[in-house]
Parts: sequence; C-alpha cells; structure tokens
Amino acid sequence: MAGVIRTSSFTATVLVLTFASLFIGCGRDPERAAAGRTLAANTVIGFIGPPATDAISAAVCGGAQRFAAAYPNVHCHTVVPPDAQPSSLSAAGEEALAQKPNAICVYLPSARAPNDPDHAQLIERIRQTGIVLVTVGSPINNPAVRGHVEVALPQAAEILAQNLRSVLPPAVNAFGHVRQERSYALFHADGRDQSASDTYARFLATVRDNPNLARLADVNTWASDRSAQRLIAETLERFSTAELIVTLDPEPWLSLQPRLRLPPRNHFATLSAAPRLWPRLESGEALALVGPLDGQIGYTAMEVAAQRLMLVPDAPTRRYIPCELVTKANLDDFARRYAAAANLDVRDLLSFRPLP
Repeated sequence: MAGVIRTSSFTATVLVLTFASLFIGCGRDPERAAAGRTLAANTVIGFIGPPATDAISAAVCGGAQRFAAAYPNVHCHTVVPPDAQPSSLSAAGEEALAQKPNAICVYLPSARAPNDPDHAQLIERIRQTGIVLVTVGSPINNPAVRGHVEVALPQAAEILAQNLRSVLPPAVNAFGHVRQERSYALFHADGRDQSASDTYARFLATVRDNPNLARLADVNTWASDRSAQRLIAETLERFSTAELIVTLDPEPWLSLQPRLRLPPRNHFATLSAAPRLWPRLESGEALALVGPLDGQIGYTAMEVAAQRLMLVPDAPTRRYIPCELVTKANLDDFARRYAAAANLDVRDLLSFRPLP
C-alpha cells in the first residue's frame, strides 16, 4: 500500500523547526552546520511504516502524512509492508527508494533483536544511495542513521508503576475491611535490548516506593522458549488470586492469534494505548494502558528528516515520544486526541460503542 500525500496550504517550511518537541532526547549531531537552508520544492520523504498487521500502523503512517499535509513543498510517500516478514520489509524499502526520495524514515519493529541482519541489509541498501536515513522504533547502531525516533518506554513504565495501586478497584478482606495489600504479577523482556532492560529497571525502581504491592511473580518472557501468552496462563494457574497482570511488552494483548483472555477476577495493565486495546479497557479486563499518541511517532520522524535535510544547527537527532496513563475514565478524551494526531476519524477508532 503506498500513496503520495500532497499539501494544500502554504506555510513556510522553516517554521516547523521552531516548534519545541513534546519530549526531546539528548542526542546531538556532531556536525554543527553554520546555518540552515529551506527545503527544495517537491522534496520527497519516504516513510516505511509498521506492518499492516501492527496495531499502530495506521496511526503512525497517519501522523507522517499529517506532517506533510502542512507544508507545500514536502511530499510523503508512505509504504506499509503487509506483514513483518524480512522479505516484506525489503520490498517496502525498494518501493520507497524507487520514488527517489530526499530522505527516508524506516520503522523497525522492536520485537526483533538489535542490529538484526534483516535490518542491516535494508540499512546498507539505503546507505548506498546516500540519502538521509531516520529510523523509528527499535534503535540500531549504524553510522548511516542520521536520526532516530522511539517511544519513551522507561518513562511509560514509571508512570504505570506510580499508578499501579490507584488503578485497582477497592477490595475487602474476609472480615469486610478494606484490603491494603494488593498483588500483581510482572512480565517483562529484560535483556532483549537496552530499551527493554531500561524499562524493566525503571518499573522496579519506581514500584519499590509502594510497600503494599506484592509482586507474586517476576517472569522474563524474553528468556523463555514459551510464548508470553502461555507464561501468563501458567502463572495464573499458580497464582489465581493475582489481581493485576502487568506486561511491559503489550504483545500478549495485541496478538490476534492466539487471543488471550483473562478470567473475570483478573485484570491487566500494559505499555501501549493502541485502539485495539480500548474495548478491553471499556469492558474492565484492562485497568490501565500507558502509551503515546501514536501519530506523534510518524509526525516526529518526518520532522527529524526535514531538519536533517535543512541542516538545522543543534537539532536533536534522537527524539522520544512521551506516554500517558489511559483509563476507562479518560478514554474519550484520549481517543479524540489520538485520532487528531493520527489524522484519523475518532468514530472509526471508537466503533465498538457510540460516542457520548
């Protein structure tokens, strides 16, 4: 699936570079350009988005298109791989390169290992063209990368840990008194990559501040040969009273095959706020989601690419997209802002129920 998004309103392109980002990393380009330059007419930025099977694909690509729609001399050519197979990513890269873009943004799924050979092959292919490359999602260590955008997952873990107790509904003990001790089971991917390890460490460091939270299990899904869904089921067989299943990787809930469902007495919280999870939040199966406005991922990647093409002095080369806590109480407000950031219709995102 591909398309070229052309702009319709005139705004000086250089203005985008004066906008402060919502959450800026500390990375800086070692090349200090003396002055910026404006983009040439008909500048093309290729955008290889998440696979069509990814729950955030439409939102990320919509955010990239939203950026291009505001600037008359920027065209965004989006390519969405049909799935996460290496051959699909490679084909998407060739399709994007065929448009002879001035820059290209590539979404690299975080579920793959750092510096995955499939990634390396595509990155090398782009490097050979000499065009500006911005990566999105999973970071890689390659000098060809001129900018990177990722979700601030350690910050998300901290937000979840801070709110873990408050999202649990009140409970009483056998004597009818409000129960102070609450329980949860934790699932993480420590060791998969630096981001996953930092996310796990940040969660543990923050949750220690609440001594009334009992962690019944601490399961590393990355270190196991069994699926996360199976590990969750096995843990609930041992700890059926665990009130909250906390997964620092949302894959067990986003996966459609197999589709994991919890017993009514159990709930979950995870680090994603993708629309696919909203019905679970509405039904009460999920008590908390922590994630970004996914459209900001694509928008910010396009912004970084434009900055690199314009040689903007001191423009940060690494950008982090902030996350926020989403509960059933604030879902409507979040959904409207999510749709706006992704250039989507909120009615489609909330199709499982009518808006109030």
